[in-house]
Amino acid sequence: MNGDQYYTVSPRVLCLYQVIAVRISVKHTLAPKPYLDQGTLDSTKLCLWATPSEIFPMQEVPSLTIDYTQQASPLAILPEAPLVTSESRNWRGIHLHHYDHSEHETPLHSLAQHGLVITLRDAELEFKLGKTIQNKHLVAGNIQLIPAEVPYYAAWKQPLSFMVLAVEPFIFAAIAHEAKTHHAVQLMPQFIPSDPLIYGIGQVLKSELVCGNNNLLYIESLLNCLSTHLLHRYTASTKPSTNRNSEGLSSQQFGTLVDYIHQNLDQNLSLAELAILTRLSPSYLARLFRQTTGVTLHRYVMQCRIDRAKYLLKHSCQSLSEISLEVGFANQQHFTRQFRQFTGTTPARFRKTAL
Repeated sequence: MNGDQYYTVSPRVLCLYQVIAVRISVKHTLAPKPYLDQGTLDSTKLCLWATPSEIFPMQEVPSLTIDYTQQASPLAILPEAPLVTSESRNWRGIHLHHYDHSEHETPLHSLAQHGLVITLRDAELEFKLGKTIQNKHLVAGNIQLIPAEVPYYAAWKQPLSFMVLAVEPFIFAAIAHEAKTHHAVQLMPQFIPSDPLIYGIGQVLKSELVCGNNNLLYIESLLNCLSTHLLHRYTASTKPSTNRNSEGLSSQQFGTLVDYIHQNLDQNLSLAELAILTRLSPSYLARLFRQTTGVTLHRYVMQCRIDRAKYLLKHSCQSLSEISLEVGFANQQHFTRQFRQFTGTTPARFRKTAL
């Protein structure tokens, strides 16, 4: 892959939160901390969260911590620039870096985020993960799960192609809280020979960057799926409770949400933004919306965009590029691709047959 174009949270989202906060008398700000179950703004109800030092009390703590929210921080361990990165995007809660890195040995360090290192090409690797030093012949699809604060280093003697997904701990803690986990939960450091879901989500996220798409609702939906999967498969805790609201969204919540979506189809709607309207956390909103409608929130928004585009194609003289922007697509190519996926034809052909 060549060095493609590299494509902070949006000020519009922050302003929206302030307006809504006045209306619902909420005094909390949008800080990077765990959301609360069903939107309840009560910090005393947060789930228990164990740090690595509590799970592994004798574990050494590296002096070097890599924070993927700081653009220059990864350079301390990986001096070569990534081929693809999410640094300039306003993704919330997850960071992606794709490297083709020459022979190198990283210093001992830990991460401020939960890290997933996904191998993209066969290679030999020596690495230390927690207390264990391993030598592995890596193949594409191998994954190293590196929880925040866990010591790690790696060394390789040939070019290494890999992807780093860094998930903010507050996102994972929110998922654990919503799952009504009553015991402290902790991601366990481990080498994962294969996990098609993690690998697939990584590839889809990278594809979104390479194609220049920036659908925040889609990105956050993928993040919630990834975090839930990690909670169920790779934590040291009891199984989460499956107790859920069986009735879905209330009519007021659903009406508020739908009205806002239709009034803002020209905007890059995010799951976090929509969650504020309903006073639910993003992942809980996504779950209840699907329970209420039978479709995902992302697909519903996309269908609304396509329906609005159909109306404009029939009843306006706007160009395809103008319509694509008015209904919230990044460009005409993205609009045409999604329109064909939903309708089986292109916008131009649809307009021609509709006139």
